[in-house]
This record gives sequence, C-alpha cells and structure tokens, in this order.
Amino acid sequence: MDRSIFQRRNDPEAREPDKHTFRWLSTLPAHVRPMELAKRYPRIVNRIALLWYEQPLCNKYLGSLILDRSRPGRAGFPAPIAKEIYHLHEYYVEQVCLWKFNEKEVFGFTVR
Repeated sequence: MDRSIFQRRNDPEAREPDKHTFRWLSTLPAHVRPMELAKRYPRIVNRIALLWYEQPLCNKYLGSLILDRSRPGRAGFPAPIAKEIYHLHEYYVEQVCLWKFNEKEVFGFTVR
C-alpha cells in the first residue's frame, strides 16, 4: 500500500478545497457534509474527496483521522471537526462501501 496518501503535504494547492472537492461535497447529504473541516483543513478534505471511491483506502484514512495511535502526543481535532469526521465516516461505512464481508472493518480494525 502506498502510505504517502496518509502523509501531510506542503502543497500550495492544499490551502483551499479544489474543484473536485467542491463537486464531491455537493454530492453528500447536508447532515454529513464536512464544511468546517473544508474551511479549516482543506488539504484533508481534498484527500478524502480524492480517496472517496477507493474504498479500503478511504475507510482507513477516515479511521486514522478519528483514531491515530501512531502519534501518541497528538492533540486531535477540535470537537466540532472531530464530530464531522465521525459522522462522515459513519455515513461512508453504512452507505457508500460496496463490499460485503462477514466481518466489517471500522476505524481500521476488524469487528466481528
């Protein structure tokens, strides 16, 4: 797996949501549309939009935003943004994921 999708980029284009991201946002139901995330962390919402149809990768990426054990000192997101990410991930798992397993992967962990 290409781990570069999980890494921060210092890309000038990541300073605001791109055109693809705006189109993707418009396809989401209003109750899961991460608008505050887009305003405060455009590089993250750009990456989510890019990965949206890459189901295993997007699922893992969204999960890593909620629960990241690789950086123990990390403060995390402000509560309103964490809530947006949580609801978006919940929607993703319940409504978007097309694969069917006997086991369900949630937040990067297998739930039986």
